[in-house]
Amino acid sequence: MNDHFYKQLTIENFRGIKSLEIDDLARVNLFVGRNTCGKTSVLEAAFLLTGMSNPTLLFMMEKQRGVAIRDSSDLKNFFYNKKHSEKFRLSGSHRTENRELEVDLVYGILDVDRITAISTNGSRNGEGKRPTQSDPFSAAFDKVVAGLSFDFTYSRSRRKNSQFNATIYLVEPGDEPQFILEKRDEYKDPISALFQHHSFDVNSVDKMLGEKHQDMILSYLQLVEPKVQNIKIDLNRGVMVDIGRDNFLPIRHLGGGIVRILATLSNIYRAENGIVMIDEIENGLHAASIKQMWEMVLKASRQNHTQIFMTTHSSDVIEGLSMALQDKSDSVACFWLHKLADDRLKAHRYSPDALRDALDLGVDIRH
Repeated sequence: MNDHFYKQLTIENFRGIKSLEIDDLARVNLFVGRNTCGKTSVLEAAFLLTGMSNPTLLFMMEKQRGVAIRDSSDLKNFFYNKKHSEKFRLSGSHRTENRELEVDLVYGILDVDRITAISTNGSRNGEGKRPTQSDPFSAAFDKVVAGLSFDFTYSRSRRKNSQFNATIYLVEPGDEPQFILEKRDEYKDPISALFQHHSFDVNSVDKMLGEKHQDMILSYLQLVEPKVQNIKIDLNRGVMVDIGRDNFLPIRHLGGGIVRILATLSNIYRAENGIVMIDEIENGLHAASIKQMWEMVLKASRQNHTQIFMTTHSSDVIEGLSMALQDKSDSVACFWLHKLADDRLKAHRYSPDALRDALDLGVDIRH
């Protein structure tokens, strides 16, 4: 397994997850379980931890969920049961490194011209000073949420831990929230992560074509539509395909399944030597296309050294994975998320075949 692949992930006090430990992660990881158990939050946690120096990812994740940050108090929604008195913590380990992220609310009064804020643990304000009792703003520090503070640690084998901080201050809430990002330390995440959208990235498709990967793209598209003979990008930046008619057709005319295939492929390609998050992989796919989707995901993730985190509500996805998994030594794991009586979350690891056998016995993965 590649050094950058997560082997273990721990989540505490994040969104709907009180606590969760996931061990023995694989190259391709599928999460199933009851609605609202936290499957999407697991993907978001891995995504956020991978890009832990960029607090703006939180805003992007809310936008992807269709949630607008209408007020600074909405920042409390990132904490389990809105228990903002406790930080949320994410940690993960690779073969040669560990990373940890702690996120805390920042309280204070925010002015665009002067940030005056203090975190819950009494750390520095936005001007790099501890406020004093004579500070006219200090009386309001425990009343107003101003932003979020990210404290993160990155360590590699035989090297001293490196600690960093970034703080994001919310200036103007709404559908397109405005914020001020303050980084006190220089840090660049060594690996990339992508959260898949429902459509493909034209620039990624263009790059693949420019690097002479046309045959590879066609081989995957033909899994869904065997008539596809050629693919190009027109002058209007539209992806066009040849299915043997007089003219090229927009690829979207061939349906959601082939668009989903291209979207997933382009994201795996973009995240070479990185990580891709795919929520509800079955969206836009006919049941007959799921096996083909899996064949593409398994092969492309191997070729591009990409780790995959995905969720599903569909038993067809489990069946399709089991059918597509020709090499039994392939690095694939399925995790059944189950909420315990004390509200902690438990991850039960299965092989694809074992999970399929559970389905054959009448166990419904949606419950």
